[in-house]
Amino acid sequence: MVDETGLIHADAACWGKRVIDWSSADDYRGAAFRFMKKSLISIAAAMLLAGCGKPQQSAAPETTPSEPVAEVPAQQPSPAAESAPVEPVAEAAQPETPPAKLEAPDISIHEAIKEGDIQAVQQHLATGTDVNTKNERGGTALYSAAVAGHNEIAELLINKGADVNVKNKGSFTPLHEGAYNGHKEIVELLITSGADVNAMKIDGMTPLDMAAFGNHNEIIDLLRKHGGKTAEELKAERK
Repeated sequence: MVDETGLIHADAACWGKRVIDWSSADDYRGAAFRFMKKSLISIAAAMLLAGCGKPQQSAAPETTPSEPVAEVPAQQPSPAAESAPVEPVAEAAQPETPPAKLEAPDISIHEAIKEGDIQAVQQHLATGTDVNTKNERGGTALYSAAVAGHNEIAELLINKGADVNVKNKGSFTPLHEGAYNGHKEIVELLITSGADVNAMKIDGMTPLDMAAFGNHNEIIDLLRKHGGKTAEELKAERK
């Protein structure tokens, strides 16, 4: 504080009870400067102490930016891992049912030919009936077809291997019977299949003689065309 003498008495705590003489202006300014300096120092010290008394906030640890985690693509199932298609279980092989065994018809092949039943004839051949089987007179199936004039059956029998020159007990060939009965188509079929146009019976009669005996002029001409002769003509040639 300042008294009437112009002296400033500093507080004993701050100035150590020191009395400064302000008699001169220089001393006054110096004292004021020192006073202000000490005051500022005291204030700064007080602020510093006040700051030191507060708990310091710990600096937040610097967070290191984490590297982006690479996205792992979903694992695709490998072809081997994929379930293989289940193959259907093969059913146990069923034993094949044997075809029904064909049986020969009740009617004989000669009766079937006489009636023109080609299906029965086919059934006979399919079940193993001999194509050259003979009846009670010694005639074959082809002989029966030539007698009856069934051209389709005769062709079937020839295709199955029927003998075109076989003779019955009376020494008649199928061509003899075809010529005698006037079956021109049968005669043509037999000739083209290799029948002997000059085959002779026991009495020497030829197919041409049989056609003449039956007055079948077209068949006579047909046989002549293929070299057919009468028994007399053949006998004359042998002399």
